[in-house]
Amino acid sequence: MKFDRRTNTIILWVISIGLLLGMIITFTPTLGRLGGRSGGGSHGAVELKVNGQPIYQDAVARSRQNPLYNAVSTGEVGADLQLLMVHNLVQSAVLAQASAKVHVSGGDVNKAVDDFRKARGVAGRKNDQAYLNLIGNAGFTDPTFRSYVRQSLREQKWQSQLTKDVKTSDAEVKAWYDTHHSSYQTGEQIKAREIVLDDAKQAVDVQKQAIGGADFAALAKKYSKELADRGGALGAAKGTSTPQPVGKPALPTAVANAAFGLKGPGITDVVSAAGRYYIVKVEQYLPAQLQAFDKVKDQVQSDTLKAKKSGVVEQTVNKLMSDAKVVVPAGSSVSYDNPVVATIGDSTIRAADLDQATYSNPQIQQALSPQSASLVTQFFKPAVLGQMIDTYVAYQGAQKLGLKLVGTRQMVAQAALNYVSRDAKATPDAMQKYYGSNKSSFTIPAEAVATRVDFASKAGAEAFRKAVLAGKAVDAAAKASKGTVKNLGTVQPGDLPTELDAALFKTNAFTPLPNTKQGMTDVLVLTKPASSQSQSGSSSSSGSSSSSSSSGSNGGSSSSGSSTQNTAGEAGSSSQQQTVSSYVVLLAVRTPQRTRSFSEVKDQVQQAVLTNQEQQLRTDWLDKMKKQVKVVNDLTKYEQDLKAKLQSQQSSQSSGAAGGGSAGSGSGSASPGTGSGSAASGSAASGSAGSGSGGAGSSAGSSTGSSGSSSAGGSGASTGASGGSSGGSSGGASGSGATGSSAGGSGN
Repeated sequence: MKFDRRTNTIILWVISIGLLLGMIITFTPTLGRLGGRSGGGSHGAVELKVNGQPIYQDAVARSRQNPLYNAVSTGEVGADLQLLMVHNLVQSAVLAQASAKVHVSGGDVNKAVDDFRKARGVAGRKNDQAYLNLIGNAGFTDPTFRSYVRQSLREQKWQSQLTKDVKTSDAEVKAWYDTHHSSYQTGEQIKAREIVLDDAKQAVDVQKQAIGGADFAALAKKYSKELADRGGALGAAKGTSTPQPVGKPALPTAVANAAFGLKGPGITDVVSAAGRYYIVKVEQYLPAQLQAFDKVKDQVQSDTLKAKKSGVVEQTVNKLMSDAKVVVPAGSSVSYDNPVVATIGDSTIRAADLDQATYSNPQIQQALSPQSASLVTQFFKPAVLGQMIDTYVAYQGAQKLGLKLVGTRQMVAQAALNYVSRDAKATPDAMQKYYGSNKSSFTIPAEAVATRVDFASKAGAEAFRKAVLAGKAVDAAAKASKGTVKNLGTVQPGDLPTELDAALFKTNAFTPLPNTKQGMTDVLVLTKPASSQSQSGSSSSSGSSSSSSSSGSNGGSSSSGSSTQNTAGEAGSSSQQQTVSSYVVLLAVRTPQRTRSFSEVKDQVQQAVLTNQEQQLRTDWLDKMKKQVKVVNDLTKYEQDLKAKLQSQQSSQSSGAAGGGSAGSGSGSASPGTGSGSAASGSAASGSAGSGSGGAGSSAGSSTGSSGSSSAGGSGASTGASGGSSGGSSGGASGSGATGSSAGGSGN
């Protein structure tokens, strides 16, 4: 349990409540108090007892409103989510009991609620209704919200009392520094100049001048909208023009990524950011450097103390959970079977621990659905358990490193892995080998800044080519020849239709244009069936054919390879398809594919090799520890047992519904805004009970019973439970006895 997250301030912590219905928050307590005493009225049957404290039906129903628990309702994943829900109820109860004697005043609660309202823009009496709507979206009334805030404050105070006497030793502080070097490095910096422009075309032109060798500072003084008076020098004080070291925050994110990505001297491409266009010339790259221990000792000591306190809290909560006595009364709608799925030395990982680690993953939450459930069980859960086992092994192996490591299990494990990989080095031979094996990663694809001009006739296209080669402007020449100009921008292989793509990137049939870097193709003849052409001169679609014709060729029919247009006399022929031709000329500045040299990417290669070396050292150490620490992975056995259990339950339900004298059962669940309820009918011959439960929602659920009187209130003549209407009632109930059917209870 990542309980250290509760060290956040109450404002930030409570703000997240407003998102409960839009995102998954796995580790927060249930909405309202677990014992159900804050809202008045009936709270239903006791579903659980934790150390003798009851958790009532209404608290379970509120917990089930969490969309996560309703994402999948059947199979192994459905069972996982129900176990996770109950486990979190137990955790919340244990924490509430541990902090029960901590005093929180009404003034503390009022201040926290006021701070929350200010932070959410609903402060003041005039915004009372907006505040009530906000917390209402998360299932709260003002009294239950204040009860929730009170318990949150109580647990924070309990944690503070628990850790108030924790202190660190010099050995622990030094060990933290030695295992967290990356946290105490100076950030990477650059000495650079920038040119900022408002016009994209001008930016491209200025960047070309800079690459061509023009003085960058002079260009900045002439064109830049920022720092022109300093020659574009970043970090330079007013009246000076010498660049000073700056970090990434000195530039917009996209621009910083481009500049720092050079990892050395160079000029970036034009980068668009915040409506402007940036060009950066990096004069010197300053990589991150580890700061001396004495310089950062105070910060290291503070970090070590926070980690040690987190470890104390985690150990305390784990002990409370392991000692908790959980009782599930007969007839409860929940169960709490939490077997061991892995054993690592003297430690165990239980099913609920694995479920917490798996379903708290935001990516898994986002993708979770009945359709993706098999991926969770086949791939994600085994992978997550493997990571957890490695963490437990590293935690136990850390004791053998001779270091005074502190923190949570995860913190200590990571510190140990950092320490055993501290000697990783990127040797010149390893770097060259990596570069040679990964050249595709350093290859810049070909590209072209292209313009397309379409013509209805070949004669018009050839006249356009002749005029442009003679020096006439493209737009003027196209207008004179009745051509349509379309700027394609920067394109790469595969961006354009096949015929144009081939002309740009697979041939060299480009005629250079005078006084420019552009080249021009011959006339490209594109054809396609007349039935699919809506208007003359439209662009080629997939399946059209093309050919090219030089400007000196005779007019008339298209070149060899293109489809031939039918004559009027052939119009009725069914053996020959009629086609229409269009004519295209491309103009482009083409940049061929290029593999960056080793010197250009040396820093990237070095980092990649270093990362690989670190990972290898960590893997080798973990493998060594696994030979010393007995590891047993029982996930497969657990899943087999769970599958058998689910099949048995399904068989029992089917048998009961068929009137075999055994109890029928059914369940309903719903995420906010939807709902379903069901209950299996009992046998008329034996008078056995049909039972079912429905979650909160808006859809109607129903059940029928040949015999039975309502246990949820009311009775009727074998019509079943009404599971809910647009008002949000929950469907389903249980029935047993003589004559009637069960009635649906009201939803929350």
